[in-house]
Amino acid sequence: MITLVMCDFCALNPSQRSGLLDKFKSILKPNGVIALDVYTSTRFEKQTEDVVLARNAMNGFWSAQDYWCIQSSFLYRPELVTLDKYVIFEAQREWTVYNWLQHFTPDMLRSELEQHGLEIQATYSDLRGRPWTDGDEMAVVIGLK
Repeated sequence: MITLVMCDFCALNPSQRSGLLDKFKSILKPNGVIALDVYTSTRFEKQTEDVVLARNAMNGFWSAQDYWCIQSSFLYRPELVTLDKYVIFEAQREWTVYNWLQHFTPDMLRSELEQHGLEIQATYSDLRGRPWTDGDEMAVVIGLK
């Protein structure tokens, strides 16, 4: 079994996802499966565009030093992609982090997998195996087509 958790598949661009699926397929044993989770179009519809300035944002996630963070959120509707841009300012340095996230419909994910000879064998609400509902995340078990 190959696993990819925490919706990490969503942080990859299409080319990176394609390369990863090729790699997964090449190491998948007969009757082996891939289990991964993704963000859904339902989650995307709840996202908003905004700008937030916060001191030591996200409970100090970005640095052990005192800092300011400007977080800008953008929506790319046709592609179901969000971008959270973080600009972090400490006394002696500044840096920017871009967090792109792809959101999927079941058909979008199915289409990406089919290009690699893979198919969804089961769909759940999470990787614990809860029955599928149209929530913010979707977990799938994938096998060879």
